[in-house]
Amino acid sequence: MKVRTVTYLIIYVLLFFQMACTSDSNIKKPNVNNIEVDFNLLRTEKIFFNIDSTELRKSLVEFTQNQNSIAELYFEKLLQAGRLEDNSYLKSTQLFFANENIKALNDSVQLIYNDFEAPLAEVEMAYKYFKHYFPNKELPQPFTAITEFGPAAFTLDTATVGISLDMYLGEDFVYYPSLGFPQYQIKHFKPAYLPANTMKAIYTATFPFEKEPYTMLDQMIYNGKILYLLDLTLSNNNDNLKISYTQEQIEWANSNVGRVYAFFIEKELLYETKSSKFNKYINEGPTSSGMPIESPGNIGSWLGWQIVRAFMANNPEVSVEKLMQINEGQLILAKSKFKPKTGFFQ
Repeated sequence: MKVRTVTYLIIYVLLFFQMACTSDSNIKKPNVNNIEVDFNLLRTEKIFFNIDSTELRKSLVEFTQNQNSIAELYFEKLLQAGRLEDNSYLKSTQLFFANENIKALNDSVQLIYNDFEAPLAEVEMAYKYFKHYFPNKELPQPFTAITEFGPAAFTLDTATVGISLDMYLGEDFVYYPSLGFPQYQIKHFKPAYLPANTMKAIYTATFPFEKEPYTMLDQMIYNGKILYLLDLTLSNNNDNLKISYTQEQIEWANSNVGRVYAFFIEKELLYETKSSKFNKYINEGPTSSGMPIESPGNIGSWLGWQIVRAFMANNPEVSVEKLMQINEGQLILAKSKFKPKTGFFQ
């Protein structure tokens, strides 16, 4: 694949400010201005793509010694360049940063992210909210990277979180379709989605889903809790960004919440334990099977989100920390008083 610099991508700096603000969340945000967090964002792409090739090996060794957790996650786990302990990672990693196609990809990234800090500042503010609600939880060291179209955000544990800037170059970036990404995903490869994706990666690492056996309802509620944490911790309260829906999909889901709930009941899916029967409703997709074409994928997670919102609204004595400790989906559903009106799909 030959990646060239696409100069017109600079217009995507505006996308972060042009998203519609639609939210079902009425949560009042606490004042976190006095909360201090050690954000210390590390821009690895600015480090390694600006080094003379004769100094690259030395810099990689020094970086690995000083930032071992990031090096393990980025070089060893994600790039799969080799092991850190015997320096077998060095050859492949050097080739990666010296590759002309990867350098060109970084050029495209820097058109947007060289001085464009808005989404990264949003992540830092989310860290402050996270610290407010979970003062005893570890905040991961964030770093940005070029991953050649790897995961949009990735973690190994709660020590570090990586952000793949090459996954936020805008839906018109010419190489996304040729790499096999479906259009429903490409629509969300924009700077505005960076904060939500990053925080979701952190929350799933901090609060892993550990219930066995589990039902579709359990998974729905867990996914809904992760999305609810975004309600609490993102300054931009746009639901579209949190669940990666379009504005039209949010409107469809809001208009059909009762019918979606009835659909799962009629199909006897809520208490189904075979994930093969319900994964298509709790993972991303272009649409939801058995529902109108206008329906978004991942509709089960969206419904779980609405149930969690109702639960927290109707149980004000339950803290956010307590919410994350409850792994019985049925308990949250029962106490949520969630009873949407049913009807026909609209």
